[in-house]
This record gives sequence, structure tokens and C-alpha cells, in this order.
Amino acid sequence: TLIVTADHGGQDHDHGSDHDLDMHIPWIAWGRAVQPGELPSDSVRTTDTASTVLYLLGVYQPVTWAAKPVSTAFTAANTAQ
Repeated sequence: TLIVTADHGGQDHDHGSDHDLDMHIPWIAWGRAVQPGELPSDSVRTTDTASTVLYLLGVYQPVTWAAKPVSTAFTAANTAQ
């Protein structure tokens, strides 16, 4: 599985506005376990990527993490879980 992502570009060197350019990141997954299709635009946060990698490896994330795996992007039959 390959995940390609980046931080948002921001606008006018700002990170705190509600503008679309400050709120959305690219998040692309490819591989045998990936469900084809598009995720809702508000369903992935930058910190969710690490949580998703642990999910795919079958490793539990620390309970102190607020992130959540983007499990809906993958078929359960093809992941380590």
C-alpha cells in the first residue's frame, strides 16, 4: 500500500482560517487493499496518516493519539487487521 499526502498549502501564509485552502490536504492511497472511489473531503486529517499506517500493519496506536485510521478507504479482507 502506498499513501501520498502533503500538508495544505495555505493561503497568504495563514494556517488558521476556515478557507478551503487552509483546511484540505491531498490524500491518495494505492494498493491491493484500497477501496476504489473518493473519500468525503472532511474525512482525513494530516495526523490520520500515521494512524492509518499502523492500522494497515495490524499495530494498535497509542491511546493518547487523537488521530483515527482512515479504515473506510480499505477493504478489511486485505488489511492486517
